[in-house]
Amino acid sequence: MNNNPFIDLLGAKISHWEEQFCEWSLNVTPRHLNSQGFLHGGVIATLLDGACSYSGFYRPEEKVAGGAVTVSLTINYMAKLSQGRVFAKGRHIGGGKRIYFAQGELVSEEGILIAVATGSFRHNNARNSGHS
Repeated sequence: MNNNPFIDLLGAKISHWEEQFCEWSLNVTPRHLNSQGFLHGGVIATLLDGACSYSGFYRPEEKVAGGAVTVSLTINYMAKLSQGRVFAKGRHIGGGKRIYFAQGELVSEEGILIAVATGSFRHNNARNSGHS
């Protein structure tokens, strides 16, 4: 249940999703690399944005879809990666009815920390719709 066309374009998939936690996985291929041959910063940002935002609105398939829009996202890039599988893990860490906060990390299959993120997100539902 990705329902996110841009992340689908990258080839990422939700590997685990529960209340206050979401994990996306991606098999890194040459199309994900920058001109120096490392995982592109935009791919990293997209994965962390998705994991963090989805951590704040768990929606099992039998429930009505919710969603969120990103208010702010800060990323610190820690290490380079050229191949393998990566996991973007987002955790909901607080907030209120409209705005919530999350933090995330992107790690390699070997456990190397590639990047970390913190962000603010706004719930996007029927009573509180907004931009995307």
